[in-house]
Amino acid sequence: MTETVKQAIGGVAFILNVWGNLELTKQTNRGHIIRLCSNACWLLYSPLVGAWALFLNHATFAAINTLGFYRWRQIEQRRAPEVSGQNQALTAANTIIGQQADEMKALQDRLDEVLEAVWSYTELDVEHMISCHADSLPEAYRRACAALDGAKAAGTPDLEKQTSVERLERQT
Repeated sequence: MTETVKQAIGGVAFILNVWGNLELTKQTNRGHIIRLCSNACWLLYSPLVGAWALFLNHATFAAINTLGFYRWRQIEQRRAPEVSGQNQALTAANTIIGQQADEMKALQDRLDEVLEAVWSYTELDVEHMISCHADSLPEAYRRACAALDGAKAAGTPDLEKQTSVERLERQT
């Protein structure tokens, strides 16, 4: 095997070792798998360069990483029902939020329809609604409406209409 290939195996082993160590800091099992790949590269590289102490070192690390892999796997299996329960709770919360958003959208649509209808009312429409509900309106309001009707019939300016309404409100 050429010196370039040997050095390439050593370089890959180094990169995998650093990457595996970084992954171990994230507390996932992926770091152990990457470290085992690094150990395999070091175990190939060390006899090629005659570094038997390096070979023994990485054989030991491979055993430790295998143990770590199985321990993390057990932890992840114990944690799976807990995570599943949390996911179910999040799914239920998202469903409720989605339903509330749908209800809010329906209310907004209804409000838009009502506002569109209100803004499209003519003065005659408003007068008709008031006359239909006149018996349920407070007495002062009915007197104010009657005064406004009288002011309209007499051609009184709007300022005088406001004054007569204010006068009726003060009388009650």
